[in-house]
Amino acid sequence: MPRSLLHHLSLLMALGGVLAVAVPQGRAAAAAAPDPMQIPLTSDIRGTNPGVNRDANTDTIMMHVLEGLVGYREDGMPDLLLAEALTVSPDGRRYTFRLREGLLFHNGRPVTSAEVVWSWRRYLDPRTNWTCLADFNGSRGLKIETVEADDPLSVSFTLNRPQPLFLTLMAGFNCGGGAILHPDSVDAEGRWREPISTGPYRIANWERGRFIDMEAFDGYHALPGPPDGNIRGKVALEPHLRWLIIRDASSRLAALVKGQVDVMPEVPAAEMLQVRRLKGVHIVTAPMLGSYGILVQDQDPLLADRRIREALAAAIDRQALARLVTEEIGRAHV
Repeated sequence: MPRSLLHHLSLLMALGGVLAVAVPQGRAAAAAAPDPMQIPLTSDIRGTNPGVNRDANTDTIMMHVLEGLVGYREDGMPDLLLAEALTVSPDGRRYTFRLREGLLFHNGRPVTSAEVVWSWRRYLDPRTNWTCLADFNGSRGLKIETVEADDPLSVSFTLNRPQPLFLTLMAGFNCGGGAILHPDSVDAEGRWREPISTGPYRIANWERGRFIDMEAFDGYHALPGPPDGNIRGKVALEPHLRWLIIRDASSRLAALVKGQVDVMPEVPAAEMLQVRRLKGVHIVTAPMLGSYGILVQDQDPLLADRRIREALAAAIDRQALARLVTEEIGRAHV
């Protein structure tokens, strides 16, 4: 790709995507049923070590289990999660987090600043192979110089320079959300065992290639208020979840029709018409942010004129295009 294309995405278009969930009507009494809620997963997860050997499905599963000092709100902005207060030094280099009181790990042990220090020093150790290490070790400019416990509930991060996106980077899903872990997550030699974190669910059983069982964590302390992204209102409505590995799209749809799964998240737009015809199935949508870009070669004599590119951008009916690519369930953010 010519270098110039990277600098002239002049017809960038943001569309409102959707998360579509198909729910059979027979699940109405699920809260009283002992059977787990069954959910299809397009492929098995790669592992449970936060931010290590991960993909989108791994992130989906692990965000039910893991929590960090901060997380993302529904609007995509970072906000406090395990921390209840944050103080930033005048020079923008020292971030001091105050932990919420009464937080528990999945093993019943209290969350203190010692585990925050242990978790982040482990992430910053190259031997961990953490996906996001380069964002925090100076390779890309920002470096966490120290992580220190000030008292049992306060921990401070010292940076080499101010970084306005520090909290955004900490909360990244691909980074495991900077999850705070109990040291028993590894064995005596430091080898990974299992994620002992603070989320509303814990992994009870993982049979590779078949299913992942989750159990609600009775000791979970949710932030009050209505649901807001990965921050507030995280209530485990189902005591037991089973994520079934079903790689084939038609097999997932057949499992829904037969009642072998209860919820099918992320229904592709191409399957929406078929799903709409199914009896006893509800479709629930929620807005998500997706973007579609049209790349323009600005070395062409005609397209080199900015006014032509702006005219092309103005001529696009974004709402019509959004309805077309999402089977009438998406809308454009103009």
